[in-house]
Amino acid sequence: MRDRYPDGQWYVQLSNAGGATAASVLADALRSTRMVDGELPSGAVALSAMWRDAVADKHVLLVLDDVLSMPELDLLLPGTASCAVIATSRRRLATSPGILQLRVEPMTDVEAADLLAGIIGRQRFREQPDASQRLITLCGGNPMAVRETAAYLMTHRQLPVRYLADGLTDNSDRTAGLLGWEIPFQRVVRLSYEMLTPLTQNTLRRIVTRPGMRVTVTTLAKLTGGQAHLVVEDLIAANLASVVINGSDEPNYLVNAALLDYVRVQLAAPESASPS
Repeated sequence: MRDRYPDGQWYVQLSNAGGATAASVLADALRSTRMVDGELPSGAVALSAMWRDAVADKHVLLVLDDVLSMPELDLLLPGTASCAVIATSRRRLATSPGILQLRVEPMTDVEAADLLAGIIGRQRFREQPDASQRLITLCGGNPMAVRETAAYLMTHRQLPVRYLADGLTDNSDRTAGLLGWEIPFQRVVRLSYEMLTPLTQNTLRRIVTRPGMRVTVTTLAKLTGGQAHLVVEDLIAANLASVVINGSDEPNYLVNAALLDYVRVQLAAPESASPS
């Protein structure tokens, strides 16, 4: 990569907690490379135009993690064939000319188990197989959730796997007092939840009072006052629901299990009537 992009390679985390904005990324890139002299403009659009001028004859690689929206990505694109951008997003982004989109499917249980065991150690994984499997199920096939959970277990090497698995599902005062922190995988799910519209969040709070993870269009229509299509579009765009083909004339939607568990636990919290 260094040979192909000798003028710079940058990794930037965007929408996650503490992440950068498009304007700050552009300003830092322009300053660090000394591509421009003098003061920088304050607006993101002006910075974007200056960035494209500065890299017009350069070979630069940008890796943008957790892009929030297509407008945000557009501001960061160099606009020249000599540069390349690799971007990840929780949401499905609208396509533009010259952009190749690849959807990463949720991990299977076997893949998630292999990733978790590979990080925390296969012996530790096998010592408590039931608890390890519960963690995998709770992560809902999300690679980031599996890695965050594994990273926490590696930081706390003496912590039994069972203890963390119990903490993810036990909302009792005992667990809250003992843990005292946001469990790593919950942070991943919380960020995804917070990106949903208020209508979708409210619908999820009503869905979790019903059994199962599947929901029909008819059910959604009743829960949303006829706005089911807006909720479906939001969940699918966020990669938090998928269409289930079961031979019925009416579509069924499978909502992400980890998301439903998060909403359910937040609703049960003694100091919170709804997820914040």
